[in-house]
Amino acid sequence: MKSLYQHSIRLLSTLLSLVSADACGIAADALFKDAEITYDCLKSIPFHQEESKQLAVSVRHYLSCYSAGTYFQHKPCPELDLPDIDINGTLSKIEDRIKKNQYKSDYDVGKDFVELFGSVKDGHVMFQLVCTSGASVYQHDYPLISVAASPDSIPEIYIAQFNASVPRPDEKVLKINGEDAVRYLDHMAKNGILGTYIDPYARFNQLLVQISGGKWGVGGFATR
Repeated sequence: MKSLYQHSIRLLSTLLSLVSADACGIAADALFKDAEITYDCLKSIPFHQEESKQLAVSVRHYLSCYSAGTYFQHKPCPELDLPDIDINGTLSKIEDRIKKNQYKSDYDVGKDFVELFGSVKDGHVMFQLVCTSGASVYQHDYPLISVAASPDSIPEIYIAQFNASVPRPDEKVLKINGEDAVRYLDHMAKNGILGTYIDPYARFNQLLVQISGGKWGVGGFATR
């Protein structure tokens, strides 16, 4: 998988060489970066066609070892609440766009690769580039927590307020972007690219604040 490593290193080198550009210069100088500035910086990284071709070859070799690939294509288990996923077909479309030089930036082709791997929600098969894991840490100020008033009541969604590093429910969340909060999170758990669990309930819980290794994290909704 040498070319995967080389691609990430080249991407990072290109990013560093662009610090004089407006967006990248601002992002490089700021400890806490505005999301729009960071996005503009990533989008300014030029598309490298030949290296992307090499990356696609390596990804296809990698995915040829993924025996569960055909399992997802025909959705044999509706309980998983996953869409049909044609891994080889999607990869072929990415390869075709690379060959036709249709990508405008390195970020765009990297995003397609990451979304391809994220579509299967399988933490055993992951793919990350500098632009998605390393260049910046993405987080907003609205982590969510799910709390039920009693053992036999339906949990509701709240903004999590951390007191002494322990999350407590604060304001109740009824809607997110104008949509019912639970429905929005269900859709995100099903179609988002950050989930690493096959089980739909585990994917939903990944979006909420969670504890791991004795430390609380803000969850996938706040770091998407």
